[in-house]
Amino acid sequence: MKRLCELFMMIVLMQHFSIAQDPHFSQYYASPSTVNPASTGFFTGDARIAGLYRQQWPQYGDPFVTGTVSFEFKPGKFKDEEAIDRFAIGGMVMYDRTPDAVLKSQHGYLLIAYHKALDEEGYHRVGAGFMGGYNERRLDMSQLTFADQFGSGGFVYASGEPISNSKISAFDLHAGLLYIYEDEIKTFYAGGSIYHLTNPKNYFLGNNAVYETIPKRFNVNAGANIIVNEFRYAVSLLYMKQAGIDEMVVGGAIGISLPLKNSYLYAGSWYRVNESVIPTINLQWENLNVGFSYDAFMGSKTVTKPSSLEFSLSYRPTPYRDHKTGCFAF
Repeated sequence: MKRLCELFMMIVLMQHFSIAQDPHFSQYYASPSTVNPASTGFFTGDARIAGLYRQQWPQYGDPFVTGTVSFEFKPGKFKDEEAIDRFAIGGMVMYDRTPDAVLKSQHGYLLIAYHKALDEEGYHRVGAGFMGGYNERRLDMSQLTFADQFGSGGFVYASGEPISNSKISAFDLHAGLLYIYEDEIKTFYAGGSIYHLTNPKNYFLGNNAVYETIPKRFNVNAGANIIVNEFRYAVSLLYMKQAGIDEMVVGGAIGISLPLKNSYLYAGSWYRVNESVIPTINLQWENLNVGFSYDAFMGSKTVTKPSSLEFSLSYRPTPYRDHKTGCFAF
């Protein structure tokens, strides 16, 4: 009975979040395009490859899985050593699936952002960015059963649910703004973004009574990287609101230098308000950064105690340049 209750709660929560919320990450700072397209190109170096992999609720069997890979680069005269303005382009793909792959989503986007320097030294910048592409969602009807199919012999009848098709796709567009201050020992940034400007289609039912389009998502993100003596500090905040549901994540990490040349170890924690504590560790060695986090559920609204695991990987395929104010994954 306990197992049945847990599975029931998972189904209820899955339906709720799949309708109302986009896929999201605890290490959102390691894939900044998922929260603000204007973050494209906001890194030290000429190019960056970043990936995130997330498992939700693995303790209950086949987990929810979300992954993303992005690539950004600064062309020509906009490389770090060439100009104080920044222009970057790139691409991102994201994959999301529910347990047993009943519902699968694929997203492919192009990224573009421009950061204009506001002073001669380039300490102050304001940037705008866009991310556009296609969403596709597939529903595996063979794994679904409904109440009207149930009879004395089990699920033996055909369903009358008005499901018109098992695949939907639509063009999607996101936009954001970002302010940056950066000098030799500190970086501050703050911005906002809006996702799903084109109101992409979001239903499988012929007679839809919930959401005909993906609700717009509004984000506010901010953070800082600071050097104080031999320590490096990174803090960040993300607030998201979508379809009447809001979420805030805030936290930070402390970095120390390791004996290995150009290497740093960061340890800290983020907090998803009223939901979970997220211990986090990052190891940076020259152009490579590896991160791991664990969502420890702290809420009391469900009979389940869901947890999540997340891995991040960032690489800059350019000659090593020290990110003076902190780990380039934050």
